[in-house]
Amino acid sequence: MKKTIVLSLLLASLNAFGQHTTELKGYIKNIVADTLILAKSHEDMRYNGVEIPVSAGQEFSFNLRYEDVEEYAIVYKSDLNKGSWRPINFFPTSPTIEFELFPMQEYQKNVIKGDEMAIRKKQYQEEFSQQFAQKGNEIYGELFQYEKGTEKFNKLKVRLDSLNKEALAFHYDYFLNDKSILGLNEYVFLLQSADQMMIPSSLFESYQEFYLRKLPDHPLTERAYNLYTALSSIKVGYDYIDILLDDGKEKTQKLSEVIDQKKYTILDLWSPWCGPCIKKSLILKEKYSSLSKDIQIVGVVGGIDEAAKAKKAISRFKYPWKNYIEVANNDKIWEKYGIANSGGAQFLIDKNGKILAINPDPEKLLEIIDQN
Repeated sequence: MKKTIVLSLLLASLNAFGQHTTELKGYIKNIVADTLILAKSHEDMRYNGVEIPVSAGQEFSFNLRYEDVEEYAIVYKSDLNKGSWRPINFFPTSPTIEFELFPMQEYQKNVIKGDEMAIRKKQYQEEFSQQFAQKGNEIYGELFQYEKGTEKFNKLKVRLDSLNKEALAFHYDYFLNDKSILGLNEYVFLLQSADQMMIPSSLFESYQEFYLRKLPDHPLTERAYNLYTALSSIKVGYDYIDILLDDGKEKTQKLSEVIDQKKYTILDLWSPWCGPCIKKSLILKEKYSSLSKDIQIVGVVGGIDEAAKAKKAISRFKYPWKNYIEVANNDKIWEKYGIANSGGAQFLIDKNGKILAINPDPEKLLEIIDQN
Protein backbone atom coordinates (compact mmCIF):
# COMPACT_ATOMS: atom_id res chain seq x y z
CA MET A 1 0.00 0.00 0.00
CA LYS A 2 1.29 3.38 -0.90
CA LYS A 3 2.06 5.58 2.03
CA THR A 4 0.95 9.19 2.07
CA ILE A 5 2.76 11.96 3.86
CA VAL A 6 0.32 14.68 4.86
CA LEU A 7 1.70 17.93 6.21
CA SER A 8 -0.37 20.22 8.39
CA LEU A 9 2.37 22.79 8.99
CA LEU A 10 1.28 25.95 7.21
CA LEU A 11 3.39 29.08 7.02
CA ALA A 12 1.47 32.24 7.85
CA SER A 13 2.54 34.02 4.67
CA LEU A 14 1.14 31.18 2.59
CA ASN A 15 -2.01 30.39 4.47
CA ALA A 16 -3.19 33.14 6.80
CA PHE A 17 -6.97 33.49 6.63
CA GLY A 18 -6.94 31.54 3.37
CA GLN A 19 -10.24 31.42 1.54
CA HIS A 20 -9.23 28.81 -1.04
CA THR A 21 -7.49 25.45 -0.83
CA THR A 22 -5.57 23.48 -3.43
CA GLU A 23 -4.18 20.05 -2.66
CA LEU A 24 -0.64 19.54 -3.92
CA LYS A 25 0.32 15.90 -4.24
CA GLY A 26 2.75 13.72 -6.09
CA TYR A 27 6.00 11.80 -6.11
CA ILE A 28 9.70 12.46 -6.40
CA LYS A 29 11.66 10.47 -8.98
CA ASN A 30 15.33 9.40 -9.00
CA ILE A 31 15.85 10.85 -5.52
CA VAL A 32 15.87 8.76 -2.33
CA ALA A 33 14.75 11.52 0.04
CA ASP A 34 14.80 15.29 0.27
CA THR A 35 12.72 18.25 1.43
CA LEU A 36 10.69 20.51 -0.84
CA ILE A 37 10.59 24.24 -0.13
CA LEU A 38 7.30 25.85 -1.18
CA ALA A 39 6.93 29.64 -1.44
CA LYS A 40 5.45 32.31 -3.67
CA SER A 41 7.55 32.55 -6.81
CA HIS A 42 8.79 36.10 -6.12
CA GLU A 43 9.88 35.34 -2.56
CA ASP A 44 13.49 34.65 -1.61
CA MET A 45 13.48 30.96 -0.72
CA ARG A 46 16.53 31.32 1.49
CA TYR A 47 14.26 32.62 4.24
CA ASN A 48 10.68 32.13 3.02
CA GLY A 49 8.49 29.12 2.50
CA VAL A 50 7.30 25.94 4.13
CA GLU A 51 9.17 22.61 4.18
CA ILE A 52 7.61 19.41 2.83
CA PRO A 53 9.61 16.20 3.53
CA VAL A 54 9.54 13.77 0.59
CA SER A 55 10.79 10.22 0.05
CA ALA A 56 10.96 7.88 -2.94
CA GLY A 57 7.88 5.68 -3.25
CA GLN A 58 5.81 7.81 -0.90
CA GLU A 59 3.14 10.18 -2.12
CA PHE A 60 3.42 13.63 -0.60
CA SER A 61 0.34 15.74 0.01
CA PHE A 62 0.04 19.35 1.13
CA ASN A 63 -3.02 21.58 1.43
CA LEU A 64 -2.13 25.06 0.20
CA ARG A 65 -4.48 27.73 1.53
CA TYR A 66 -4.50 31.17 -0.05
CA GLU A 67 -6.61 34.27 -0.57
CA ASP A 68 -5.54 35.18 -4.11
CA VAL A 69 -4.25 33.05 -6.96
CA GLU A 70 -0.54 33.75 -7.32
CA GLU A 71 2.38 31.92 -8.85
CA TYR A 72 4.16 29.58 -6.45
CA ALA A 73 7.46 27.76 -6.70
CA ILE A 74 8.96 24.53 -5.40
CA VAL A 75 12.68 23.81 -5.03
CA TYR A 76 14.67 21.01 -3.45
CA LYS A 77 16.22 22.05 -0.14
CA SER A 78 19.42 20.16 -1.04
CA ASP A 79 19.81 22.36 -4.15
CA LEU A 80 19.08 25.47 -2.09
CA ASN A 81 21.79 24.50 0.39
CA LYS A 82 24.27 24.10 -2.47
CA GLY A 83 23.48 27.63 -3.67
CA SER A 84 22.17 26.49 -7.06
CA TRP A 85 18.50 25.80 -7.64
CA ARG A 86 15.85 25.94 -10.34
CA PRO A 87 12.28 26.60 -9.22
CA ILE A 88 9.34 24.52 -10.43
CA ASN A 89 6.55 27.07 -10.84
CA PHE A 90 2.80 26.57 -10.75
CA PHE A 91 -0.51 28.37 -10.16
CA PRO A 92 -3.10 26.90 -7.72
CA THR A 93 -5.98 27.23 -10.16
CA SER A 94 -7.72 23.90 -9.49
CA PRO A 95 -8.71 21.85 -6.42
CA THR A 96 -5.84 19.40 -6.98
CA ILE A 97 -2.47 19.69 -8.70
CA GLU A 98 -0.34 16.58 -9.23
CA PHE A 99 3.45 16.53 -9.55
CA GLU A 100 6.16 14.16 -10.74
CA LEU A 101 9.36 15.85 -9.64
CA PHE A 102 12.83 14.94 -10.87
CA PRO A 103 16.30 16.13 -9.79
CA MET A 104 17.40 19.54 -11.09
CA GLN A 105 19.64 17.96 -13.74
CA GLU A 106 16.51 16.24 -15.13
CA TYR A 107 14.36 19.37 -14.90
CA GLN A 108 12.71 18.87 -18.30
CA LYS A 109 11.16 15.60 -17.10
CA ASN A 110 9.05 17.33 -14.42
CA VAL A 111 5.31 16.81 -14.89
CA ILE A 112 2.54 19.03 -13.49
CA LYS A 113 -1.11 18.06 -13.98
CA GLY A 114 -4.13 20.25 -13.26
CA ASP A 115 -2.55 23.66 -13.85
CA GLU A 116 -4.04 25.21 -16.99
CA MET A 117 -2.53 28.63 -16.31
CA ALA A 118 0.98 27.16 -16.35
CA ILE A 119 0.23 25.73 -19.81
CA ARG A 120 -0.92 29.17 -20.99
CA LYS A 121 2.20 30.75 -19.52
CA LYS A 122 4.39 28.28 -21.40
CA GLN A 123 2.55 29.06 -24.67
CA TYR A 124 3.05 32.80 -24.13
CA GLN A 125 6.74 32.36 -23.32
CA GLU A 126 7.27 30.24 -26.43
CA GLU A 127 5.66 32.89 -28.66
CA PHE A 128 7.59 35.65 -26.88
CA SER A 129 10.83 33.72 -27.34
CA GLN A 130 10.16 33.14 -31.05
CA GLN A 131 9.72 36.88 -31.54
CA PHE A 132 12.59 38.24 -29.45
CA ALA A 133 15.03 35.64 -28.08
CA GLN A 134 17.44 35.39 -31.03
CA LYS A 135 17.62 39.15 -31.63
CA GLY A 136 17.98 39.82 -27.92
CA ASN A 137 20.75 37.27 -27.41
CA GLU A 138 22.69 38.72 -30.34
CA ILE A 139 22.49 42.27 -28.96
CA TYR A 140 23.30 41.29 -25.37
CA GLY A 141 26.20 39.16 -26.61
CA GLU A 142 27.73 42.17 -28.38
CA LEU A 143 26.80 44.70 -25.70
CA PHE A 144 28.78 43.01 -22.93
CA GLN A 145 31.95 43.21 -25.01
CA TYR A 146 32.09 47.00 -24.69
CA GLU A 147 32.49 49.36 -21.79
CA LYS A 148 29.40 51.26 -20.74
CA GLY A 149 29.32 54.76 -22.23
CA THR A 150 31.47 54.00 -25.25
CA GLU A 151 30.15 54.79 -28.73
CA LYS A 152 29.69 51.12 -29.67
CA PHE A 153 27.95 50.38 -26.38
CA ASN A 154 25.57 53.31 -26.84
CA LYS A 155 24.65 52.27 -30.39
CA LEU A 156 23.88 48.73 -29.24
CA LYS A 157 21.88 50.08 -26.30
CA VAL A 158 19.67 52.05 -28.72
CA ARG A 159 18.99 48.81 -30.61
CA LEU A 160 18.26 47.01 -27.34
CA ASP A 161 15.84 49.73 -26.19
CA SER A 162 14.01 49.48 -29.50
CA LEU A 163 13.72 45.69 -29.16
CA ASN A 164 12.52 45.93 -25.56
CA LYS A 165 9.94 48.52 -26.61
CA GLU A 166 8.60 46.02 -29.16
CA ALA A 167 8.63 43.27 -26.51
CA LEU A 168 6.57 45.31 -24.04
CA ALA A 169 4.08 46.19 -26.79
CA PHE A 170 3.82 42.49 -27.71
CA HIS A 171 3.16 41.62 -24.07
CA TYR A 172 0.48 44.31 -23.78
CA ASP A 173 -1.33 43.20 -26.95
CA TYR A 174 -1.09 39.52 -25.97
CA PHE A 175 -2.87 40.03 -22.65
CA LEU A 176 -5.04 43.04 -23.52
CA ASN A 177 -8.34 41.20 -23.15
CA ASP A 178 -7.16 38.52 -20.72
CA LYS A 179 -9.10 38.54 -17.45
CA SER A 180 -6.69 36.33 -15.47
CA ILE A 181 -3.63 37.32 -13.45
CA LEU A 182 -1.22 35.92 -16.04
CA GLY A 183 -0.57 39.17 -17.89
CA LEU A 184 0.02 41.06 -14.65
CA ASN A 185 2.22 38.23 -13.37
CA GLU A 186 4.45 38.37 -16.44
CA TYR A 187 4.52 42.18 -16.39
CA VAL A 188 5.76 42.07 -12.79
CA PHE A 189 8.44 39.60 -13.88
CA LEU A 190 9.62 42.07 -16.53
CA LEU A 191 9.73 44.85 -13.93
CA GLN A 192 11.71 42.65 -11.57
CA SER A 193 14.16 41.76 -14.35
CA ALA A 194 14.44 45.29 -15.75
CA ASP A 195 17.87 46.13 -14.31
CA GLN A 196 19.38 42.84 -15.43
CA MET A 197 17.82 43.18 -18.89
CA MET A 198 18.73 46.90 -19.09
CA ILE A 199 15.12 47.97 -19.66
CA PRO A 200 14.75 51.66 -18.69
CA SER A 201 11.78 52.69 -16.57
CA SER A 202 10.59 55.00 -19.36
CA LEU A 203 9.60 51.98 -21.47
CA PHE A 204 7.20 50.81 -18.76
CA GLU A 205 5.58 54.21 -18.31
CA SER A 206 2.94 53.71 -21.01
CA TYR A 207 1.77 50.42 -19.50
CA GLN A 208 2.03 50.94 -15.74
CA GLU A 209 -1.37 52.56 -15.25
CA PHE A 210 -3.08 49.87 -17.33
CA TYR A 211 -1.72 47.09 -15.11
CA LEU A 212 -2.41 48.96 -11.86
CA ARG A 213 -6.06 49.27 -12.91
CA LYS A 214 -6.36 45.72 -14.21
CA LEU A 215 -6.60 43.98 -10.82
CA PRO A 216 -6.40 46.78 -8.25
CA ASP A 217 -6.95 44.59 -5.17
CA HIS A 218 -4.51 41.81 -6.11
CA PRO A 219 -1.15 41.60 -4.24
CA LEU A 220 0.68 41.67 -7.58
CA THR A 221 -0.59 45.20 -8.18
CA GLU A 222 1.16 46.51 -5.07
CA ARG A 223 4.29 44.68 -6.18
CA ALA A 224 4.07 46.25 -9.65
CA TYR A 225 3.74 49.68 -8.03
CA ASN A 226 6.75 49.14 -5.74
CA LEU A 227 8.99 47.72 -8.45
CA TYR A 228 8.17 50.46 -10.95
CA THR A 229 8.64 53.18 -8.33
CA ALA A 230 12.02 51.74 -7.36
CA LEU A 231 13.08 51.41 -11.00
CA SER A 232 12.11 54.98 -11.81
CA SER A 233 13.01 56.71 -8.52
CA ILE A 234 15.85 54.92 -6.71
CA LYS A 235 18.51 56.80 -8.62
CA VAL A 236 21.24 59.29 -7.82
CA GLY A 237 19.69 62.77 -7.67
CA TYR A 238 16.20 61.54 -6.75
CA ASP A 239 14.45 61.77 -3.38
CA TYR A 240 14.73 58.81 -1.04
CA ILE A 241 11.58 56.74 -0.55
CA ASP A 242 10.04 56.88 2.91
CA ILE A 243 9.64 53.52 4.62
CA LEU A 244 8.30 52.17 7.89
CA LEU A 245 10.97 51.07 10.39
CA ASP A 246 10.34 48.46 13.09
CA ASP A 247 12.60 48.57 16.14
CA GLY A 248 11.69 45.01 17.15
CA LYS A 249 9.99 46.27 20.31
CA GLU A 250 6.52 46.84 18.87
CA LYS A 251 7.38 50.41 17.93
CA THR A 252 7.49 51.71 14.37
CA GLN A 253 8.68 55.00 12.88
CA LYS A 254 8.96 56.41 9.41
CA LEU A 255 12.44 56.89 7.99
CA SER A 256 11.57 60.57 7.55
CA GLU A 257 11.02 60.81 11.31
CA VAL A 258 14.40 59.26 12.05
CA ILE A 259 16.58 61.19 9.61
CA ASP A 260 18.59 64.08 11.04
CA GLN A 261 18.34 66.80 8.38
CA LYS A 262 21.53 68.41 9.67
CA LYS A 263 23.56 65.38 8.62
CA TYR A 264 24.10 63.09 5.66
CA THR A 265 22.38 59.74 6.10
CA ILE A 266 23.51 56.27 5.12
CA LEU A 267 20.58 53.86 4.83
CA ASP A 268 22.27 50.51 5.42
CA LEU A 269 20.08 47.57 4.35
CA TRP A 270 21.79 44.28 5.22
CA SER A 271 21.18 40.59 5.89
CA PRO A 272 22.97 38.39 8.47
CA TRP A 273 23.98 35.98 5.68
CA CYS A 274 25.26 38.67 3.27
CA GLY A 275 29.07 38.69 3.58
CA PRO A 276 29.69 41.73 1.33
CA CYS A 277 27.01 43.73 3.22
CA ILE A 278 28.60 42.96 6.58
CA LYS A 279 32.10 43.73 5.29
CA LYS A 280 30.99 47.23 4.21
CA SER A 281 29.18 47.84 7.49
CA LEU A 282 32.24 46.79 9.50
CA ILE A 283 34.35 49.31 7.58
CA LEU A 284 31.83 52.00 8.52
CA LYS A 285 32.02 50.80 12.12
CA GLU A 286 35.81 51.28 12.13
CA LYS A 287 35.46 54.82 10.78
CA TYR A 288 32.32 55.72 12.71
CA SER A 289 33.97 57.94 15.33
CA SER A 290 35.21 60.30 12.61
CA LEU A 291 32.17 59.91 10.34
CA SER A 292 29.48 60.44 12.98
CA LYS A 293 30.03 64.21 13.09
CA ASP A 294 28.68 64.55 9.57
CA ILE A 295 26.91 61.25 8.91
CA GLN A 296 24.00 59.42 10.47
CA ILE A 297 23.66 55.69 9.76
CA VAL A 298 20.26 54.01 9.81
CA GLY A 299 20.52 50.24 9.65
CA VAL A 300 17.82 47.74 8.71
CA VAL A 301 18.33 43.99 9.11
CA GLY A 302 16.39 41.96 6.52
CA GLY A 303 16.66 38.62 4.75
CA ILE A 304 15.26 36.84 7.81
CA ASP A 305 12.13 34.90 8.71
CA GLU A 306 12.02 35.77 12.41
CA ALA A 307 13.02 38.73 14.59
CA ALA A 308 15.27 36.58 16.81
CA LYS A 309 17.73 36.14 13.93
CA ALA A 310 17.96 39.89 13.43
CA LYS A 311 18.46 40.52 17.15
CA LYS A 312 21.20 37.87 17.25
CA ALA A 313 23.02 39.54 14.33
CA ILE A 314 22.65 42.99 15.90
CA SER A 315 24.08 41.66 19.16
CA ARG A 316 26.95 39.95 17.35
CA PHE A 317 28.19 42.92 15.32
CA LYS A 318 27.45 45.65 17.88
CA TYR A 319 27.20 48.47 15.36
CA PRO A 320 27.19 51.85 17.15
CA TRP A 321 24.11 53.01 15.25
CA LYS A 322 20.45 52.05 15.50
CA ASN A 323 19.38 48.96 13.57
CA TYR A 324 15.75 48.25 12.72
CA ILE A 325 14.22 44.93 11.70
CA GLU A 326 12.46 43.75 8.52
CA VAL A 327 11.02 40.26 9.06
CA ALA A 328 9.89 38.25 6.00
CA ASN A 329 9.64 41.39 3.82
CA ASN A 330 6.79 42.61 6.01
CA ASP A 331 7.14 46.27 4.96
CA LYS A 332 8.55 45.52 1.48
CA ILE A 333 11.67 47.65 2.16
CA TRP A 334 13.98 45.67 -0.14
CA GLU A 335 11.33 45.75 -2.87
CA LYS A 336 10.77 49.51 -2.50
CA TYR A 337 14.51 50.15 -2.82
CA GLY A 338 14.92 47.97 -5.90
CA ILE A 339 17.02 45.24 -4.28
CA ALA A 340 14.46 42.43 -3.89
CA ASN A 341 16.02 38.97 -3.40
CA SER A 342 19.45 40.44 -2.63
CA GLY A 343 21.40 40.62 0.61
CA GLY A 344 21.23 44.38 0.84
CA ALA A 345 22.68 47.73 -0.25
CA GLN A 346 23.74 51.12 1.11
CA PHE A 347 22.25 54.45 0.07
CA LEU A 348 23.86 57.82 0.81
CA ILE A 349 21.24 60.56 1.29
CA ASP A 350 22.06 64.27 1.52
CA LYS A 351 20.61 66.84 3.92
CA ASN A 352 17.84 67.66 1.44
CA GLY A 353 16.72 64.06 1.10
CA LYS A 354 18.36 63.42 -2.30
CA ILE A 355 20.15 60.15 -3.04
CA LEU A 356 23.83 60.99 -3.59
CA ALA A 357 25.18 57.47 -4.10
CA ILE A 358 24.13 53.83 -4.16
CA ASN A 359 26.56 51.30 -2.68
CA PRO A 360 29.56 53.64 -2.53
CA ASP A 361 32.79 52.30 -1.02
CA PRO A 362 33.96 54.21 2.09
CA GLU A 363 36.57 56.21 0.17
CA LYS A 364 34.05 57.22 -2.48
CA LEU A 365 31.57 58.07 0.25
CA LEU A 366 33.96 60.55 1.88
CA GLU A 367 34.83 61.99 -1.51
CA ILE A 368 31.15 62.61 -2.32
CA ILE A 369 30.55 64.31 1.02
CA ASP A 370 33.59 66.56 0.55
CA GLN A 371 32.29 67.58 -2.87
CA ASN A 372 28.88 68.48 -1.44
